[in-house]
Amino acid sequence: MIIDHPDFRDIPALRTLWKEAFSDTEEFLDLFFREAFAPARALAVKEGENVLAALYWFDSLWEENACVYVYAVTTQKEHRGKGICRALMGKLHAEMDKMGKTTVLVPADAGLREFYARMGYKNFGGMDEILCCAAGAPVAAEKLSADAYMEKRRQLLPKGGVLQEGETLPLLRKMYCFYGGENWLLAGYEHEGQWIFPEFLGDRSLLPGILQALGIPSAKVFVDGKAPFAMYRAGCEDISAPGYFAFALD
Repeated sequence: MIIDHPDFRDIPALRTLWKEAFSDTEEFLDLFFREAFAPARALAVKEGENVLAALYWFDSLWEENACVYVYAVTTQKEHRGKGICRALMGKLHAEMDKMGKTTVLVPADAGLREFYARMGYKNFGGMDEILCCAAGAPVAAEKLSADAYMEKRRQLLPKGGVLQEGETLPLLRKMYCFYGGENWLLAGYEHEGQWIFPEFLGDRSLLPGILQALGIPSAKVFVDGKAPFAMYRAGCEDISAPGYFAFALD
C-alpha cells in the first residue's frame, strides 16, 4: 500500500471510488476530471492498480494567507475503519505544513466533524440556511459572468473570507448561476425545481425583492451565520482562523 499523487491513468479507478461514495452524476464527473483534476492537487492510497482512498484540493487564499480547500475525501467501503483515511490525511498535512498552507474542508456530517477535530481541525465561518420567499418590490438585479462575480466578491467578502478562484473557477462557472446588484451578490443553482443558493453577500433584507426580480418564488439561501460549517487546520503557528467560506463542492 502506497500513498502518493495519482496520475491520469488512475482516473477510471478514481471515478469508481468517487461513485461509490457520492451521488454526483456522470456529467459532473466528466466535468471534474476534464476541467479540475490535477495529479499535483490530489492524493491516493493505492494497492497495486486498486485505489483504496483519495482526496483532492484547490489552492485558495484569504488575505495574504495561502490555503487549500480539500474535498471528496473518501475510502472504499470495505476498507473503512482501518486507519487508511487518517494516513491519507497525515500525508496531506505533511505536504501542506512544509509549504505553510492552511487546510480547509467542509465535513458532511457531525461524525466527520468529530473525526477531523481529532486531527486538529477547528470550526470557522459558520453558515445559516434560510428559506426565503419572493415578496415586495423587485430589487434591481442582473446576471453576471463568473469572472465579474468573483471580481465584485472581493469587495463584499467578510473579513478573512476565502477567495475561491483560480482552478476552482471552471467548476463554479458550470455549476452555478451568478447574480448581482448594488452591494449584493447571489450564486446558486436549480435542483429538481428547488433553487439553492450556497452564497449570498449583502443585506439579507433584500432577498425577497431579489427573488421577486429573478422570478424565483422561493429558495434555500445560505448566509453568513453561526451554524457549524467549514473547518481549518493552520499551516503554521501564527496563522489565525479564516473568516468565511462558502462554495463547498462535497
